Amino acid sequence: MTPINLRFWWNIGSILGLLLLVQIGRGFLLTFYFSTENRFYNLLTTYYEVLNRKLIQIIHINFSRVIFFFLYLHIFKAIYFSTFSNQFWAWMRGSAIMLIVIGISFLGYVLPWGQISLWGATVITNLISILPYGTSIVEVIWGGYFVSTYTLKLFYSLHFILPFILLVFIIIHMIFLHYKGSSNPLSLGCELVKIEFSPFFILKDLINLILVLTLMGCVFLRPNRVAESDNFIVANIMASPLHIKPEWYFLQYYSILRAIPNKTGGLIFFFLSILSLVLIGVFKNLVRFKVVAIWKFWAIVFLTINCLLVWLGAKPVVAPFQQLSQILTLRYFLWYFFLIFFRKIFKKINYC
Repeated sequence: MTPINLRFWWNIGSILGLLLLVQIGRGFLLTFYFSTENRFYNLLTTYYEVLNRKLIQIIHINFSRVIFFFLYLHIFKAIYFSTFSNQFWAWMRGSAIMLIVIGISFLGYVLPWGQISLWGATVITNLISILPYGTSIVEVIWGGYFVSTYTLKLFYSLHFILPFILLVFIIIHMIFLHYKGSSNPLSLGCELVKIEFSPFFILKDLINLILVLTLMGCVFLRPNRVAESDNFIVANIMASPLHIKPEWYFLQYYSILRAIPNKTGGLIFFFLSILSLVLIGVFKNLVRFKVVAIWKFWAIVFLTINCLLVWLGAKPVVAPFQQLSQILTLRYFLWYFFLIFFRKIFKKINYC
């Protein structure tokens, strides 16, 4: 039985599951063509000469962007409707899934071996150097004193293994979700009318399939529309791009990283910005408002801050973008403190 008033927001999870399965399947097929020797030219040659490989690669690369769009939408839905408060373990497993997907995406972003791939890997792995014995750890990851094909082999191995770990977490996430049941957008402690899952919600899921097929068609029409132009240049350790930036789904974290002038401070706030979503579930009793309208307003504020950080992350590190990034980074973390502060003010207000 399923609540009758579930909206299409609750379809996003099934869309994500479908997209992730497609992505893992396509990635497995790509392993048949992968080679670390002359990686960039091997990729270019097979792209133009092997039709099946070209189609698989287009879907695999572009679906990673689509997956993150629906992933962030899924997270925002959970925050907006405050479903994390009564689905704690599902939220925690979902947070683990998000972290694994971020890791897989970063590793896969390096594999094309273009300029942005090379320097993106250099910048991110260099952050480890501030840890105790960090320089030695970085050299082990690099397989030398700079990012090279040895690094590429390590990243490829991890990029291949992690999706299978991801599948385990997805299965656990689904078990916890269905054991307790889906949360409800209007659940205020009242008993709501429920209906059979079939056929009403099966029809909604069919719309997901149509949406995914439409996305595939759009991808085939403009496969490189949102790709970074510098990544079509072969990796060269001796030439740094003028403006290094990651894919759009990492831009809010990248904006926070470079907003802090100190390298150690930037790394700390970089990881805190990623783990902050996990902390919402841990401290749910501190941050959740009983007044639904107030909570939804703060959720929209959080979304707005993240969208602005994404926009600033794509800009060069010059005035006024650098100053705006610092202001919004401060606002990003103050968002949680304001939640606790205003909750104490409104804690005596009850909803109907």
